[in-house]
Amino acid sequence: MLVEKAADYRRYDYLRHQPDLVVVEENDDVVLFENRAFGTAPPPEQWPRDVPVVPWPGLLLGATASVVALLVAFAGRPDHSSLLGVVGSLR
Repeated sequence: MLVEKAADYRRYDYLRHQPDLVVVEENDDVVLFENRAFGTAPPPEQWPRDVPVVPWPGLLLGATASVVALLVAFAGRPDHSSLLGVVGSLR
């Protein structure tokens, strides 16, 4: 956690007395604390693998439906502007 020594930084002096926070660096401008409450994180190969899998077919179908809906909406515009013309004007 980084605390900038601005006008009200003394309000955060209580952090110095937290048992899980340690001052790592301090200078005239900032105080850097390390939070030791959680210990060290395990390496990525030890992270749990029981997370939900992304439903790629559903994601692809939803993206395709969105693009088709935009094309249909812009195809019927009375000023005959196209989606490609709108996208090109955004550059």
